[in-house]
Order: sequence, then structure tokens, then C-alpha cells
Amino acid sequence: MTDMYDSPVSLQEACVDFICDNLEAVCETTYQYHQSESAPGQLEEDADGPAKEENIIKNGLQDREVGENAEAGTAIARIGLGMGFPSEAAYGTFRVARKAAALSSVPSQPPRLPSKPRLVFRDPDAFLPCEISERLLSGLCERGRLTDETLSLFSGRQTRLRTVRMRNAPAGITARGLRFLSHHKIVHLEATGLRSATVSDVVSALGEWSVRNLRSLGVSRTPFADGPPPFLELSPRSAAARDRSITAEQFIISPGTSPASRCCVVVSLSRLRHLRHLDVSGTEFNRHGLEVVCEDLPFLESLDISSTLVSDISPLRRRKATLRSLAMYNLRVSNPGGAANVITELHQLRHLDLSDEQDNHPFEVFAAAAAAAAAAAAAANGWEVGGGNWAGEENGMSVGGPIKRLAGEILANLGALPQLESLDVSGREEVVGGPGLWAWVEAHPHLRFLGLILTQACYDETFTDPSLPSFRPNLAVSGTGNEAQILEGLRRYSSRPLYVQKCLYNLFRLTPTFNDPRVDVIQLVLLGMSEHRDQFGVQMAATACLYNLTKGELAQKIHPRILRQVVHLTLAAMETYPNHFQLQKNTLLTLCSDRILQDVGFDKFRCARLVMECLCAFDDAAMNRMSVAICSILAAKISTRETSLLGAEAKYMRKLLSIVKNRMETKSVDITMKFTLSALWNLTDESPSTCQVFLSEGGMTLFLEVLEAFRGESAVETKVLGLVNNIAEVAHLRGNLMAHQFMSILRKLLHSKHIDVSYFAAGIIAHLASGGEEQWTLVSFQRDALLNELGTVVLEWETPEGEMVAYRSFHPFLPLLSPNEASQVQLWAVWAIQHVCTKNAKRYCPMLVEEGGDKILCSLLDDEGLDPSVRSICQSILQVLAAEGFCRNRPQSSTP
Repeated sequence: MTDMYDSPVSLQEACVDFICDNLEAVCETTYQYHQSESAPGQLEEDADGPAKEENIIKNGLQDREVGENAEAGTAIARIGLGMGFPSEAAYGTFRVARKAAALSSVPSQPPRLPSKPRLVFRDPDAFLPCEISERLLSGLCERGRLTDETLSLFSGRQTRLRTVRMRNAPAGITARGLRFLSHHKIVHLEATGLRSATVSDVVSALGEWSVRNLRSLGVSRTPFADGPPPFLELSPRSAAARDRSITAEQFIISPGTSPASRCCVVVSLSRLRHLRHLDVSGTEFNRHGLEVVCEDLPFLESLDISSTLVSDISPLRRRKATLRSLAMYNLRVSNPGGAANVITELHQLRHLDLSDEQDNHPFEVFAAAAAAAAAAAAAANGWEVGGGNWAGEENGMSVGGPIKRLAGEILANLGALPQLESLDVSGREEVVGGPGLWAWVEAHPHLRFLGLILTQACYDETFTDPSLPSFRPNLAVSGTGNEAQILEGLRRYSSRPLYVQKCLYNLFRLTPTFNDPRVDVIQLVLLGMSEHRDQFGVQMAATACLYNLTKGELAQKIHPRILRQVVHLTLAAMETYPNHFQLQKNTLLTLCSDRILQDVGFDKFRCARLVMECLCAFDDAAMNRMSVAICSILAAKISTRETSLLGAEAKYMRKLLSIVKNRMETKSVDITMKFTLSALWNLTDESPSTCQVFLSEGGMTLFLEVLEAFRGESAVETKVLGLVNNIAEVAHLRGNLMAHQFMSILRKLLHSKHIDVSYFAAGIIAHLASGGEEQWTLVSFQRDALLNELGTVVLEWETPEGEMVAYRSFHPFLPLLSPNEASQVQLWAVWAIQHVCTKNAKRYCPMLVEEGGDKILCSLLDDEGLDPSVRSICQSILQVLAAEGFCRNRPQSSTP
């Protein structure tokens, strides 16, 4: 595999992917009777305590059959047995995947009891070591499958967690689900973007060992307390508060607290005495919280207060002996000069982020609403709100405005922070580059990273031209000056939509020059795209980049797993922005790839539906061409149930028929016409409901006109007759084909010199004639006469070199092999079966046996009155089956 792709997937990754995608096969649901939620102890027991035997009802495993998941599991098993297992982790994952192979993908329905579900692995001996457990949890989160129920899989008995990463957590995670983590000894915890749980819930979910030993906590964009809107309760803590004069800084989140107590959330954080890394970015964290954590967390080394409500960083002085990393991205402080002095006192600092977006602060709009709420609360209690206001003024400074001088003051002091290894001043207007900036860089020999996104300084030759003597190859720079800067920016700023967007726009200009597959770049694009699905600018730039990075031959050298991620996020962008022309066009350009459509596993029905919606939404020639091309391929790869769901949408049928009509009127047999006919053909295949919609929308009348307009165009005639053949397979729709005009055309095409045209014309006649004389309503055409012509034509066919047609199943043929059927009808059916079985035996021989076709053929051979030509072909088919290992040890019948 390493010779074939630039991004091979390990056995461990394959196993984790399999479990994530087949969770229902790997796991079963147990049910525990309700316990009261009034007491926290009872809830924790429900989530974490050992379940009593009498309180658990397990689903039965009766009548399990091996399905597609079994095949996947068997394939993984073969890989494992062939390679050996490099670690206990890989072997543990393999055992779970192997167990899933023995079970169906649909678990039995649980009994309807008033109980709470909990997931467990079906194999009671299954155990996932720490590394695999952590990969599984993060994988479920990335797929949006992490809920309270799936979190119950990590209740501690069959898994082990030390590092928990729940980035951009799905909305379904609540406090109850988080409590399943309490059995684990967690050292690193990341729970960002929670919407149905709070920071207090996260901390409360930790077991005692974890509380004592937690080293890092990331709760970016996770609320500190329940209930919209925030800042509705007051937590006065000063003499001024007691005098009923409260500053805006003191309106902090503190549901249920008394005026004399600290905020309950900050108290929760204070329990984590050994915490070294804390990320509260994008939250309501404020100066009061900063005071508490600086006082109560003596080992704090890394702090991220980006985009919070901290306006005064002076409490950081308490941690100047330990603080090594400080992030203040998009932070608004009231006194930049004072803040610069505080920062220069942090002598142990190694990493400093002072970057800005030059845009609205995330809390500016929020703060205005909070100000109104605070004023209302103060008025109701007779308090006077003083010392500044939430509209933005505090001590004469604009709290909401950007810090104009902070980065400049730091850079002006060449002796400040001599041990600094990384500095980020992206988005700072005062950073202009030139000799001054380079002098500061030269004065800091330990510097390994400099952030210059959204500044002109990133274009300085000192940072872009490796041939200059002043260029430092060991200094990574983020910016938009060259490829290296752009990729560094995408790596570092995946959570910042404006930065990601700027990097992607500049990356797009470079991607046309890439002649080799760049999986590293693709993964960075996908990271930003995944983080910001609701940011149009990011999605627009990302979809454009992905097309250039996967088009043509480049895709052939990219692993299907990477391409699958490309498709997944591309479809998500299509769903989020259905009415944006250029974005939809970008997605179609990416999807319209043989490599992706033929070799990559993804939800093809979802893709086909979105592409059909795009086709209906826009009237653009290029988009029409790509849409029908994609649908023509996917329609043959989805199930008949799914094609019926697509075909049931009359607007899809009308759009496809309108394209055919337009091409017919212009006498154009272009690629769009051919793909549209193929799409219609595949959508109607073994789908009676789609055939009915086709007829109801006037498709048959249009197709008669098409046959008249494109006489002798075998490509058009084959596809038209292929679709009509699908209609002829449906007994109750055959009457729609019993028309003089159509039968006249059909009789001529039966004798076409092109065997594919003649083949489908013969098939239509065979199906129409199979209804017997009583259903033959055509007076102008005698059934027997057409049957005689049919038999003569079939016997004159020469076997084509290649596979002429593909079938989903043999179900339409088997009724034609009835002993009472006309011999010509039988002849066409067995000829068709023989053709596909000889051209593609690996696919069609198992299909024929599975559907009972071999038994029907044997029954035919028992009929002494069987037509000799039919008999000969039946024997030939059975010989092919025998050669493929499906021999029934039946002696061959002699031809009379």
C-alpha cells in the first residue's frame, strides 16, 4: 500500500474507523431501571457504579447473520493475521472488529421499559487499551456521533482513558453523559464547544483521582453556566457592591451563589490544584476568574484567555515564576501600557500570543445585551451601576476597541522576554516589519516562531527569501507571503475562521502549480473546513482548494480514506449553502471524478440527492453536465430502494427530461445528453415507482420523439431502449408500451446492425410477449410473428467482445424462464444470462446461484420439450457455474 499511496492507513486506524462506522454491530444496548436524579450521588452511581445483575436487561443475540459488516470484519481479520499485531492496542481493536464480523448490522429492538440505555461491547471480554479508547472517542466526536449514549461506552469497564479530546463537541452531550468519564484516570481533558453542558459540568464529571492529577484542561467556547442570556446574576464581592455601586466587571456568571461567595465555576476550577495548562478562550471568563486561578493554581504554566472578558491582566504577576505560555488573542484590555509592563515581568515566558483579528470582538455584541440586562437587574434591586459601562467605556478607554499599542511596546523593548521561543503579533496594525522588527528577532536567539498573519511584515524578504544571509531557516513564520507561511498558518490557526479564510484564499492561488499529490495540504484544508462549517468564506475557499488538490491524476495517488474525508466535508458544504452558485460549482468539480465516484466509499445516496438538488437549482451548462455525469454513475451504485426515493421526486424527473428535450430540439448528441439518458436509465432500473413517474411526466412521448430525431445514433438508441426495457419488466406498466408508433420503431431496431440496440429491442419484445395472448392488445402486430422474428434475431447474434450491459440482479429474467413460456422468450433470457456470466463470472455466477437461477435452469433441462437452442445455452451456463465452483454434480442432459 505504501507504494500505491502517499498516505497509507495503519491497521489501528482501519480498525478504529470500522468501529466508528459500525457501532451498532460492535455494541449492544443494556438498560438500567430509572434511578432518581434528585441526588447527585445517585446519578453518579447510575453512570459509574457497577450494575447489578437484576437491574440489567440485555438484548438477545438470536438469529444473527453475517452481512456486509462481517465481510469488512473478516477483511480486517485477514490483515491482522497476515501482519501480526504490533501492540496490545492493535490486538484489542482487532478483537472488537472481529467480533462485529459475526453479528448483523442491525441490533434487535430493546424492550420498551422506563430505563436508561447504556452501550457495551457485545463481546464481554472485549477491552480497548488506552490509545485505542482515546482514538475511538475522538473519532466518534469527529463524526458527530458522540452523545450521552455513546459516551456510556466509556464507562470504564471495557475502555481506558487518560487523554480525552472532544473538540467541537456535538450538541447531544449533557452533564449526564460526561459523568461516564469519572471512572477514568484522566490527565488531559479537552471539551470545546459544548452547548448542552457547562464548565462546571465538565469539572464535576471528573473522578477524585482526575481532580487531583489533571494536568491540562481546555474548555474553549464552552459556557460557564446554564441559561440564556448570561450575565443576569450579580456576584458582588467588594465594598462598593455592599454600598450598592457595582462595576460592569462584577457582573459575572454565578447562578445560585450568594453575594458573599465566589463564582461556583471558578471554585470548580480551583479544585484542580495540579493543573498546568488551562484554556478558557472564547468564554465569559473575566478578571475575577483570572484572580482566582492565578491564586489557587500554583503550578499553572500555560494560560489561554483569548477572546474572553478579561480587561486587566495584572493578576498574572502572581504566576510570573511559573507561567511559560500566555495567549491573549483578540483580548481587549483597558490599559495597554500597563499590560505591556505586566507581560515583561513574566520572565519565564516562552510563548506569547498577542494576535488580533482587526474585527469585532466576539463578545462586543454580547456585551451590549449584557449591559441592558445588568442595568435592569440593578434597577430592580436599587443598585447603581457605576465604574464604567458595558457599551464599551471603562476608565476612559474603549474596552471593545483593538489594542493599538501593546504589541508595539513589546517589540520596542529589545531586552524584554529574552527566553521567548514564539511570538504571535498577527493582525496588529502597529507591526510594520523592516529593520525594527528584525532587530527584535535578532535580539531573541531562542525564537522559533513568529506570527505575522494580516500584517505587511510577512512579505519582508527576510522572512520569504531563503537565499538571503539574514534568513533564519529555523524560524517558522505564519503569514501569506509564501507557501510555508500559509501552511504554518493553517496548522496553527484552525480555530480562527478569519485567519483560516485568508490562508485558504492565498493557498488557492498556489494550488494550480502543484504537480504532485499534497496530502499534507489537503489535511490542513480539511481541518479548517471541518472547524468552520458555518463560515461561508472558509467553505468557499476550501472547496476551491480541494478541487485543485484532487483533480485529474492527482487523485489516483491519494489514499481513499483521505478522499472520503474530502467527499464528506464537500457534501456538508453543499447542504449548508444550497443556493450559492459558485460554491455548488466548486463541489461538483471535486465530485465529478472517476477516482472518487468509483473507488471511494461514501454515502452515495446522500451525494446523488444533493447533486440532483443542485441540478434543479441552477441552469448552468457546465453544472448540468457535471450533475448528470455524477448522477448517472451513482444511480447504478445505490440500492433500488434509494433509486426509487430519488425517482419519486417529480422535479428531478422533469429536470432530466427537460435536458433531453433541449438536446433533441437542438439535434445535439453531446456528453450531457448521453449522461442524462444514462442517469434516467439507471434510476428506472428495477424501480417501478420511478418508471411510473417517468411515464406520468411524459417521458415515453418524449422518448419516441428522440428515437425519431436520432435515427442511427446507436448510443442514443441503446440508452433509450434500455430505459424502456426497465418499464417492460414491470407487468402493470406494459400497457403503456402497446402503441402502434412505438412498436413500429421497435421492430426496426430489433434488426439493427448494432447488437446492443438489437439486444434491448429484443428484451422489450420478450417482456411484452411474456404476458400471453390475453395481454397482447396490439391488433396491428401479431404476437406470434414478432416472436418468430425475435428467435431468429437472437440466434444470429455474435457474442460481443466486452460486457455489453450490467444488471443489479436476475430477478427480471427468472419469470421469463417459466416452462410454459414461449421458447423465443426463454431464448432471449438465457442468452442474456449466459452473456453476463461469461463476461463477468466473478460477479454474476454467485448472484445467479443466490437468487435460485441455477435451480430454474436445471428444471428447464428436465423438460423434454425444451427448445434445443435454449437447452444448449442452459447447459453452457451450468458449465460456467461449475467452473466457478458452483457445480451441483448434475449429469448433463443430451440434446434430443
